[in-house]
Amino acid sequence: MNYTREYAVYTPTLKSGEGWPVKVNPSLGNFTYGFDDSVLAAFGLRAVSFCFFILWDEGPGLSGSLNSEVWIKKELSIRGPGQINLNDRSCFDQKFFADEPLSEVVSKEEFFRAHGLHLSYIVIRDLKGDFALREDQKVAVLLRYDPSTGTLTKDPVALKQLQEMLVQHSNKKMKINKPLHYYETDLEKYLQTTCKDTGALFPGDCDMLLYDQNNLCRCILEFKKTTQRDAASLEEQSFLRHMDRDRSKYTRLNILRTALAEREGRPIPFATVFYSVKAGENTIKIERIGPSLQLEGDCTFAIGPNLLENQRLILQKTMEICS
Repeated sequence: MNYTREYAVYTPTLKSGEGWPVKVNPSLGNFTYGFDDSVLAAFGLRAVSFCFFILWDEGPGLSGSLNSEVWIKKELSIRGPGQINLNDRSCFDQKFFADEPLSEVVSKEEFFRAHGLHLSYIVIRDLKGDFALREDQKVAVLLRYDPSTGTLTKDPVALKQLQEMLVQHSNKKMKINKPLHYYETDLEKYLQTTCKDTGALFPGDCDMLLYDQNNLCRCILEFKKTTQRDAASLEEQSFLRHMDRDRSKYTRLNILRTALAEREGRPIPFATVFYSVKAGENTIKIERIGPSLQLEGDCTFAIGPNLLENQRLILQKTMEICS
């Protein structure tokens, strides 16, 4: 077997198959993938973004329960010929932990375990735009951290196996709600284009969950970006304006919130953070969402040019409105 060490493991970010640019607000940076560690530490918080499954009830309605399987997404890009030796801990494990430090893996695993959930990292192979896949082709690796041994278990996953797993974890075949113009990995785009035949879709995500040193969830956050195409100003934005189009997303997040609340025995705040990438529109709006998906409160505030100060302000206002 010809093995290569010329590959990278990293956290994928949004891209467009149509070549559209992914815009960010320079006063915020790419904060939707994580606040700066120093900002989180000032509030005694940690953050995690993850994909989760809903065991949907049969029928056309949007009801179901939280599946105990949660995934954190990574991507693997091979730069040259050869295969990956997953058993080479000095190479694969080193590259993985360089992107996701062991302290982060342990913290996240402990949080999810405390809530009866099973964390896996799904490391997805970068298809580099090649969608001519075979059913037996390995497209991902599922990693699980074993706290008793301090090691990673690694299970390669073929395309057909993954498709069957996705349907099983959702309790039924899924349908496409809206086109996927932006995505993080080519595999997610491929699954959407073949979903009509397979019913297999990659699970939706939680943009950010904030938790403390006691493994208590402090807030679930959904980020909404406004662009030049949005006629409404940021102050006029509301999750209620998007409910018809995004009802499945908000229902999923509400099911997640309810399951965590039942586990902790207390209410879990859920909020949407609106931010703009329009030139000159440096305003943030946060809405707190109630358990029946009703508006419970909101605040709007201006941000300045300092990236870290803006992130700190968003966390401060989030904690205030969610208290």
